[in-house]
Amino acid sequence: MQPHSRGETLKGILLLVASVSLFGVVDGLSKVLVEPQSFGQIMLARYGLALPLLYVVSGFPRPATLFRTTKPGTQIMRGVAPLIIGGSMVFAVRYLPLAEATVILFAGPFIVVALSGPLLGERVGPASWIGVVLGFIAVFMVARPGFSDVSVYALFPFVAALFYAVFQLLTRHLSAAAEQTETTLAWTLAIGLAVSLPLAIIEWVPVSATAWALGLVLSLVFAGARPASARARLQLRHRQRARPIQLCTDHRRDAVRPHRLRRHSRSVDPDRHRADHCRRHLCHARQCRPLERHDY
Repeated sequence: MQPHSRGETLKGILLLVASVSLFGVVDGLSKVLVEPQSFGQIMLARYGLALPLLYVVSGFPRPATLFRTTKPGTQIMRGVAPLIIGGSMVFAVRYLPLAEATVILFAGPFIVVALSGPLLGERVGPASWIGVVLGFIAVFMVARPGFSDVSVYALFPFVAALFYAVFQLLTRHLSAAAEQTETTLAWTLAIGLAVSLPLAIIEWVPVSATAWALGLVLSLVFAGARPASARARLQLRHRQRARPIQLCTDHRRDAVRPHRLRRHSRSVDPDRHRADHCRRHLCHARQCRPLERHDY
């Protein structure tokens, strides 16, 4: 691994850890606000500042440029998924302890890993399963849920876990289709704002000064969590794209036969020929397979 690649990978991991931590803060603030405020107000607090802040951070692009996409249907489905996740978790923390709701939500990565093979055609090795299991055990040890009174309300975080998996798979699909990260994030935040604003207006209840302050903090934390999560996926995706070519040049140097190069010595550059071979095949530890669409 090159130093630059190692630094990019570490940056992606740190961003991912930060985003997961921030989403935990979002759920905690939602539990605090769930009693005095309505469901619509809490959802609006999540999305209220995120889209304007993204617009400012992106340098005030034209809306037509920011929302330009070749897959509007998939973008809409992806935008609805976090709404269902967030709404389910708001109801979950209303009726369940935060620790129990969080542990059930973290079943989502199991579903993602299980569906990555059949739906995306990706290879899921033992290392992926071991990582997911260890991560779940770590969350379980930290949260220490009681589960003394498991009730029907446990369905809320389970629904959130299912749609978390849907969200991740749709994100991977859009990434494979070369959709811009800012565009995907803008669609997600715009759909969330379009749905939560009418709900908040319909269900509006008086807001105290403390609730205003907590709602503002919730908006800022959520506005930071979404871009951090998107940037983490972007950093790690770049590393995944870079690695196969590195493996290919390391393990398949014998793919270019010397006698072939001698016959075409005047017209064929060995490095270029080797690069063409790498583009045609993904090489993993001396095993090649044809490139598929999601590898681009």
